[in-house]
Amino acid sequence: LPISISFWNSRPHHFGNLTPNSANQVDVESFLKACEEFSAVYDLIGGSTFAPLKSDVMGNVNKIRGKAKEYNNLQTIEQIVQFEIDNKTTTKKGSATDACMWLRRGLWLFCKFLLNVVNGEADAKVAFSSAYDQTLSNHHNFIVRKVVNVMLVAFPSWESLMPVFLTKHD
Repeated sequence: LPISISFWNSRPHHFGNLTPNSANQVDVESFLKACEEFSAVYDLIGGSTFAPLKSDVMGNVNKIRGKAKEYNNLQTIEQIVQFEIDNKTTTKKGSATDACMWLRRGLWLFCKFLLNVVNGEADAKVAFSSAYDQTLSNHHNFIVRKVVNVMLVAFPSWESLMPVFLTKHD
């Protein structure tokens, strides 16, 4: 079978490497390292233009990592969230639960972007804009939505993205 090497599977830590433990829970450090590796995608698609998206991902990663340490070095995402549920801190500013929610939304944005492309959207900018509308737009205020619209002006074409995302294909 031909082997493709992509941005995603060439990273030392990626979501394909995450294996839940016997309790079906995900190791927090492995998950966060995969998120950190993923955040580099924003450097590829626009560097400083998309720095706010990367910064958002990394901010949430750092919050979760910090809370894991603060909560006696809890080892899984699920343990951290359960700790906050038990302590009724899930909705407090800076909670790991809130960071997990925003991190999931950000990851879902990129997943939806790729799904839009796979489902036939030939214009990468339209695919990303649609993904944003489906995932994050309803959670952002007017100003943030306008900033995203400005970022979309600089979104690269699919022809520019393909060699960046798919680095080798036999």
